[in-house]
Amino acid sequence: MARVVWAVEASNNEAVRNSQYWRMLSNRYWLVLPITGVYRRVKDESIFKIEPPSIDVLGVRIIEKRKNGGVFETRTGSFANKYIAPFFLIVEDNLAKQVIEIIASEFTSLPRKYIFSGTWVNQAACLLGFLMYAKELESTNVPQFSILSIDDGDIKKEEKEKRLKKLLKGNYFGEELGVAKKLLSEFMLSFNLEYFDSNVEKGLPEYNHKKWLEEIDKEIILSIDRPSNLHEERKVESLLELIDFSKSIELNDYHSYYEELRKFRPSNTLDLFHLTEYFVLNAIKRYNKVKWDEYVGRIRDALVYVNEENKNRFVEADMYFENRNN
Repeated sequence: MARVVWAVEASNNEAVRNSQYWRMLSNRYWLVLPITGVYRRVKDESIFKIEPPSIDVLGVRIIEKRKNGGVFETRTGSFANKYIAPFFLIVEDNLAKQVIEIIASEFTSLPRKYIFSGTWVNQAACLLGFLMYAKELESTNVPQFSILSIDDGDIKKEEKEKRLKKLLKGNYFGEELGVAKKLLSEFMLSFNLEYFDSNVEKGLPEYNHKKWLEEIDKEIILSIDRPSNLHEERKVESLLELIDFSKSIELNDYHSYYEELRKFRPSNTLDLFHLTEYFVLNAIKRYNKVKWDEYVGRIRDALVYVNEENKNRFVEADMYFENRNN
C-alpha cells in the first residue's frame, strides 16, 4: 500500500473532523491513525499522488493523479458549481450593442460577449466558422459555445439570401459546410425597423430611433411619470425640448443623428443626456413601449433562449471550466 504524500494539519479540530470533507475522505480512504494532530492515510495502489485539497468556505476539491496518466477529480459544496461561459453575439456596431445592453438590463444574468462585424455582410462568414467548430465539438465532452448574429434590420430579405448563396462557391465543398450553410438562417436575426424612407440613404436604425422618439408627447410622459415636484416638472420640460430639437434634424445620412442630437442644450438638467444613445433608447422603451417591443421583441426572446441553451450545455458537460479573467 502506498502512503499518501500529503497530510492535513489541525485535523484534531473537532469541527474539521465532523465536516463533509472529512466524512467524504473517510469513505474513500483508510484511516491509519492521528499523529501529533496530523491525519495520515493509505490509499489505493493505482494512485501515486493526491494534490493538496483546495478548501473553500463551503466546499472542497480534490484532484487525484493516477499512475496510468488519468486524473480523478472530486468536488463538493461550492466547488461543485460550474462556471458558465458567456455566449457570443455578432453585431454590427456599438449602437446595436447599446440596444442589447438595454434589453439585457431586464434580466438578472445574461452573460455575453460581443463580436463586431462592422457590416452585416461579414456576419455570415463569422457565423459559419463558429458553426463548423461547434460541429467538431459534438464528438467530445467539450460544450459548444452558443452564438447569434444580429443585424440592424435595414437589410432586405432578398439581399440576405443573395449573400448566403455567394458564401460558398462551387459544387464540391464538404457535406459539413453544406449543413452549416443551411443552419445559418436560424442563427441570423434582425432588429425590426418600422420606417423605410426612400429619402434616407444611410442610417435607417438611427432614423427609426428619431421617429420613435418624436412620437412621444407631453400627454404620454405625464401619464407615466406623474411629476410631483418642480425638479420632475423641469425634467419633463427638458425632454420635450429635446424631442422638438430632434424634429429639426434633417439628414441624408442618419449615421450622424446622435452626433447632431448632442448639440442640444436643455433649459434644465437632463439626467444622463451625456450618454445620448442610452438616454434616447431608454426614453423610447419607457414612453413608446409598443414600438420598442416591436423593435426588439424577437431579439429579447432569442437572448433568453440562447442563454438557457448555453447554460445547460456547460452544466451538463462532463468537465469543469474556470474563469481566468478574475
